[in-house]
Amino acid sequence: MRHLSLFLSITLTVLSVNVGEAAKKITLEALFEEGALDLEEPSNFMWLPDGESVVYRLADGDDINLWREDMKSGARHKVVSWSAMEEDLCAKRPGWEAEVMSDPNVASGSRLASALSPDGSGLVASVAGDLFFLDLVSGQARFLTGDSEVEFFPTFSADGSRLAFTRGGDLFWLELSTGVVHRLTDRGENTDLLNGIADWVYEEEMGTERSFWWSPDGRSLAFIQYDVAPVRVASLLDSSGLYPKVERQRYPKAGTPNPKVRLGVVEVGSGEITWLKIGQEDFYIARVGWTPDGEVWLQRLNRDQTELDLMV
Repeated sequence: MRHLSLFLSITLTVLSVNVGEAAKKITLEALFEEGALDLEEPSNFMWLPDGESVVYRLADGDDINLWREDMKSGARHKVVSWSAMEEDLCAKRPGWEAEVMSDPNVASGSRLASALSPDGSGLVASVAGDLFFLDLVSGQARFLTGDSEVEFFPTFSADGSRLAFTRGGDLFWLELSTGVVHRLTDRGENTDLLNGIADWVYEEEMGTERSFWWSPDGRSLAFIQYDVAPVRVASLLDSSGLYPKVERQRYPKAGTPNPKVRLGVVEVGSGEITWLKIGQEDFYIARVGWTPDGEVWLQRLNRDQTELDLMV
């Protein structure tokens, strides 16, 4: 107890601050009741394309505001009350209820992350199960989608005119100028197929979540299709609530089948899909991207994770 008292005494002395010429000690009341040393904790931090400014969300009591700040001068201004904006948008979707996700152990937060437009004029985010566009100059927001299913991974094309996303296991794109949504894949009733959105093992072990990538010219999308049918289902006990419940999760154990994967390129104008020949053996598609001149590259990893091939 003597050591603890000495530690507290030294700590509170070190935390003393000068106010004018007088020294003012930080008391326990000031620390825990008044929040004397509380720091701002911005979230959803995004650099603007000019490389000089950022936007972020910051809580102010029960309210959350979106701020824009110049990193050189430190000057900032409030773009919009994020809380009030979401409340207004939710009022336009009065019957919406959050659905229970079929896969209980996915990173839903990253699936719903905001996307900044390439020119920095606006951002796309999700509320009440739909995507909306927020103008960072006017602070005005408008819905982009109105479907009953939630959209994931909104991603701008390089010129900012198009937005790709997944919905219900399929891949879509939207023309920002018209608001028209175009379907690119159709899994029909086969819910074992996932187009452009990773299954659990890829998300957990490969760090792959969004599984589609715009071409540099915005005319095509490369995407991975996952067939999870071979993966056996494990029963997990969720004991976080008052009454435990059983969750069913597709979970490949060592030596058992992984999802079957293939890599395709779809033209957004015609919807035509070309499946790339990358081998038939048991492997992972670890990473995918485009070269500046419009060729697809990928990293192929063998099942034992001892060989990593770069393919173009």
